[in-house]
Amino acid sequence: MENKLISHFFLKRSIIYLRLTINGERTDMSTNKRINPSLWSKSLQKVKGKDENAYLVNASLNLLLSKVIKIFNDIDIKN
Repeated sequence: MENKLISHFFLKRSIIYLRLTINGERTDMSTNKRINPSLWSKSLQKVKGKDENAYLVNASLNLLLSKVIKIFNDIDIKN
């Protein structure tokens, strides 16, 4: 059976969370990043704008997701 990873970021009470679903098992984890809710793009799953803060938060989210995918792929290859 092929393992399946689904991920997305969402905002809850001004905190950005990462939701991971692996083979139907879902978990939410805080990224410990806080932003003004008006700056969050739900459809793009990132901070709106081109200022330094938006860039830094989005870069941090991209790095986190890259690490999650790498770990998932490493585990998937071993199984």
